[in-house]
Amino acid sequence: MVCVFTSVKTHAHFPHTFWVVEKLCRSNRDCVFRCVVSIEATHFFIYGGKTMEEKIMLRVHQKGAKKIAIISGISVAVVVFCLCLAIWDPRYYAENSLLGAVFGGLIVGTIVVLWLSKIELVISDKRVYGVAGFGKRVDLPLDSISAIGTGWLQSVHVTTASGSINFYLMPNYKDIHSMISKLLVERQQKPMSATTINQAVPQSTADELKKYKELLDSGVITQKEFDAKKAQLLGL
Repeated sequence: MVCVFTSVKTHAHFPHTFWVVEKLCRSNRDCVFRCVVSIEATHFFIYGGKTMEEKIMLRVHQKGAKKIAIISGISVAVVVFCLCLAIWDPRYYAENSLLGAVFGGLIVGTIVVLWLSKIELVISDKRVYGVAGFGKRVDLPLDSISAIGTGWLQSVHVTTASGSINFYLMPNYKDIHSMISKLLVERQQKPMSATTINQAVPQSTADELKKYKELLDSGVITQKEFDAKKAQLLGL
């Protein structure tokens, strides 16, 4: 269950809209629901019933799909035409060969356009999502990404446990690779830091902090009272 909500500075009723999106997400556990509302650079990622704010770091659209489609179509047309002339007598079948070449080129060009034209990649501090080949929508939390690579046609390959997803014709694919690699390294270092903290703090103190944090979240105590109690427990 994944839902994306992007808010903007408008006269729209933000709380009401947000409730509708969250309600739809919770009502269907098996679907992926994506809602985008134009608001100024405030993005919310709703996952598993929890709402988390995310920072969009990079948004990239494919560049050059039509050019690739034209080149591919012309190349196939030339090859088909030459093959037809080699197989059949050009004195009688030249017109049919030309029609076959044009038809083959159009088919290949159309397939390439459908494959590449809608590709888009968005990178946030929590996930990588967008549209891959043939309009396939993908949403990959950083924790699910095992590797990142680059390849032909200026492509970025994002590998997860279920396979590899390719984003072709990314104009700054090297920068994308570097950014995702950096995010993955930072993500891997966070659990190590948390483990170090847990080892340094006695279990009883950690339990006390957790209890007071729950009281803070529920509004029973104020932030100032929580900070004072935290400093007392940690001996600061």
